[in-house]
This record gives sequence, C-alpha cells and structure tokens, in this order.
Amino acid sequence: MAYHLKHKPEKWISQARVLCIDHGTKTLGLAICNDEQTVVTPMETIHRKKWKDDSAALDAIMTENDVKAVVIGYPLNMDGSAGARCQSVRDYAILMEERWPNLSFLFWDERLSTQNVDKLLDKQRDKTREKRKVFKDALAAAVILEEALLWIRNNA
Repeated sequence: MAYHLKHKPEKWISQARVLCIDHGTKTLGLAICNDEQTVVTPMETIHRKKWKDDSAALDAIMTENDVKAVVIGYPLNMDGSAGARCQSVRDYAILMEERWPNLSFLFWDERLSTQNVDKLLDKQRDKTREKRKVFKDALAAAVILEEALLWIRNNA
C-alpha cells in the first residue's frame, strides 16, 4: 500500500533510482533521480490511454532504468484536504502496486508544483507555448521528486 512519505519515511529506499510520476487526467509526467539521489532529471510525458498501454510504457522505463521506488505526486487541495483527484491517484497507485509488487510506492504533496513550473517556463520566452507544454508535466515530476529528496535529506 502506498503511503505519504512524511507518514512512512522508513519506506524510503536510499541508494536507488527513484521514478517520480506527476499523474494527470491525460498525461503522466516522469522524472528520475540517480542512484545517489542527488540529481533529478525530467524524462518524458506519457499521454495516457488504457492501463495496458500506460503500464507497458512504464514497465519499459522502470526496467531500463532499474527503478526501485516510485514517488507519485499527490494533489492535495490548498487547505491540505484530499479531494476527488487524490482518489484517482490512489486508484492508479493500487494498479501500479499490483503490477509491480516488488517496488516501493510513496505519495508526495504536489501542491503548487505545476504553478512553479509554469512560472519557470514563462520566463523562457524563446520557446513557443506548444514546446513548453511538452516539457511541463515532466518538469512538474522533477519538482515533486526534488522536494521529496530534500525532505528525506533533512528529516530521515
């Protein structure tokens, strides 16, 4: 069962590659860190279709990168309460846990991650809106993973 990292820090796997997923209704933004968990790299954005297609794409990425844990952005409301989107993310996490039972799955609060990415991309005026949109979800996943890693470094 996936837990919020702040509630179960003992579930964290150190010295391993961690994949981060920014779960959206239409896309999955992906980012990954190195084994030492010091560098986070935005990867790609998967345009969601059916679970069969999503899981095949994720499986290829996880296998190729030897992923040991997955952080999933958890879209809490601004007041900290869990809304309908949180249930969708939990349901998706359950599917992932069933598909990859040997991986550790953790949630991380993603509030304001997309807005922070929007501000960053707005400063890059050399890219068109369409080009920025392609990177947005992967960059949001990178922000989520960086925040989780920072919390682990300071609290674990």
